[in-house]
Amino acid sequence: MTFIGGFSDKEAPYEVSVTLPERASGTLTISARSNTYDGTRFTAHKAQPVTIIVRRSTPPDRLIVESSSDIITPRPANDRNPPRVSVKGIYNGVEVTLNQSVTGTTYVSSDTSIVTVDSEGVLTPVSLGRAVITVENQGVRGFSMVAVSDSNGITPPEEVTY
Repeated sequence: MTFIGGFSDKEAPYEVSVTLPERASGTLTISARSNTYDGTRFTAHKAQPVTIIVRRSTPPDRLIVESSSDIITPRPANDRNPPRVSVKGIYNGVEVTLNQSVTGTTYVSSDTSIVTVDSEGVLTPVSLGRAVITVENQGVRGFSMVAVSDSNGITPPEEVTY
């Protein structure tokens, strides 16, 4: 991948080639810096950063989906680490993180009256119960069961029929 740009309108453009690591996915910000020497001193130059989206062109072989299997409602107002779904794709044996929606990953809750999930995999408990989160990336699906309990750890019983 090659980017061509300049530090200002008056300077010659620069060219940068970037080789992405095998595990790269999501957003990647590239910032260019250089120094020029006029014979007496160095002057630092910084270009505007360029943000690109790294998305695989082929689907993963499979998905590994993990989440906070037990979450509590109501969620504390000062919770800085909300429960979320973690997604990794396996590509020829290499694990690649696919949490961000820009990688093509989507999330769906089987029961939004129990738990909702946003486009980035953040879980919000709504009421007590259990729900399945379905994760998809390029047609490959994975699943995670989530149980929502109260602050005493109580989850209502679930009816199972065979």
